[in-house]
Amino acid sequence: MTYLKPAELLKVLQAAKDKSTRDFCIILLGYKSGLRASELCRLTLDDVRGGYLDVQRLKGSLHTRRPLQHHANPLL
Repeated sequence: MTYLKPAELLKVLQAAKDKSTRDFCIILLGYKSGLRASELCRLTLDDVRGGYLDVQRLKGSLHTRRPLQHHANPLL
């Protein structure tokens, strides 16, 4: 399995940001949280309120609740 290098991921994020803020946020949230595409698609606004991300993980994983954090470098 190959992974994106940091510079490649930043290019993907920039392309998404150029297209729309929504796409940028979805890709960044999925990357930083390690979410599957199907888990991203199931998110609602209630899942990201109050500074936390609540995700009912799929494929036998547990429910997770993680704080949302901001950093100037989107990869951190």
